[in-house]
Amino acid sequence: MEPIIHFIILVHACTIVAMSNYVTASKFSSILVFGDSTVDTGNNNYIEAALSRGDHLPYGKDFPGHEASGRFSNGKLVPDMIASFLNIKDVVPPYLDPNLSNEDLLTGVCFASGGSGLDEMTAASFNVLSMNKQIEYFKAYIIRLKHIAGENKTKEILANALVIFCAGANDVILNFYDLPTRSLFLSIEQYHDVLLDKLQILIKDVYDLGCRKIGIAGIPPIGCTPIQITVKLVLGRKCVANQNLDSEKYNLKLQQRLRRLQTMLQGSRLVYADLYYTVLNLINQSEKYGIEETSRGCCGLGIIEATPICNQFTPVCPNASKYLFWDSVHFSEVSYKYLANYIETEVIPQTGVWKDRESRDVEETSFEDDKSVVEDDKDGDIGGAKSDCVCFKGVDQRPNKNSEKRKEVYKPEGFSLRDIVWARCGKRYPAWPGMVINRMLDALESVLSCYVPGLCKGEVGDGVPIFEIHRQVCGYMVLV
Repeated sequence: MEPIIHFIILVHACTIVAMSNYVTASKFSSILVFGDSTVDTGNNNYIEAALSRGDHLPYGKDFPGHEASGRFSNGKLVPDMIASFLNIKDVVPPYLDPNLSNEDLLTGVCFASGGSGLDEMTAASFNVLSMNKQIEYFKAYIIRLKHIAGENKTKEILANALVIFCAGANDVILNFYDLPTRSLFLSIEQYHDVLLDKLQILIKDVYDLGCRKIGIAGIPPIGCTPIQITVKLVLGRKCVANQNLDSEKYNLKLQQRLRRLQTMLQGSRLVYADLYYTVLNLINQSEKYGIEETSRGCCGLGIIEATPICNQFTPVCPNASKYLFWDSVHFSEVSYKYLANYIETEVIPQTGVWKDRESRDVEETSFEDDKSVVEDDKDGDIGGAKSDCVCFKGVDQRPNKNSEKRKEVYKPEGFSLRDIVWARCGKRYPAWPGMVINRMLDALESVLSCYVPGLCKGEVGDGVPIFEIHRQVCGYMVLV
């Protein structure tokens, strides 16, 4: 097993170098946001008929100025935090704000609308901006941008913008689980396909309009949302298992779809944000991160309150940072901070935009030509079809009582290495905020100790480079 230990140490050292060279400065010109209430920074404030609103207290009570900005939380949202992290701006303004400055437009805006979804029926239910309408506004935004910056500069801004898509959860909650508008005619798998078809069109729309760096969020564990626990009358306020399983299935399909789409959109960089396991880890390790309540929101009793019944007359908890959820649907600001931290450390680096401490541009690289990361297979513990490929053998040292059940549910063929490891070993190792190096080592150790037959033969290609295994398992590429 000595070569394996050497390999882990080498990757550990590479990661330390990579993370020490990564700084918040970036080459992103702006940030553009599409989606639902999790990323809506206030557009619904300007839609008179909108039924979903966050423009009243106690929403925004911890936002700068303690004012209700239209964000569906007690404070800032993930787009605000990412924009600040990238040194673009402190907060992302809503596009419908009539007081937008030229600087606001140059550095990006939010088109998202609370209550929206990939299904047009979802937005119609709340009288808010559909995803198609958001794209229409984006086209109008581009025209305004050209008047300010000119044709060439506008193309440059769009090509270097960070685009965020976050939608899909409202669709399955509203149209499938709680109301039978879609479940009468479609299975959940079929409905997932409908939503993903729509998402693919939206991604291609922004690509055709000039955007190249696009982050797409999966859906969180819907069954752990307080409102769903309440509606389904789950004893002990535990997560709704079948809804979480459906969320996992959707996210696996989404990742497959993005991999195929990536090959079709030349010059693009599509990156997946795994909200499911990040949120699940917040729930499972809540005490470690100072969160005391995960099944109720801070507003009211926390079991059903959300706009409009979470209002200025509704009592709230004394400290929202102790709660995973702000209301029965939306996360608290502290939860969004963890999600933003994950995106900043795990997702954004995958776009290939990096800078080192001397401000020299660093392009994303692979280990294909770095033979030093693969030790000789002296003991037969690792070996590969190619000199820069490894196949994992050995005995599963981490059995899981649920692994057999999970194997029946998931067929790993065609999924990523990360998915295969999870299905075969009974445990998944997602990205986790603030624990980059430790998590990476834990993940690699577990993969090396799991029995994954045929990993480098047939199921995932004849020969998998070690850098690809690391990227798939840990969720990001190590840079040297």
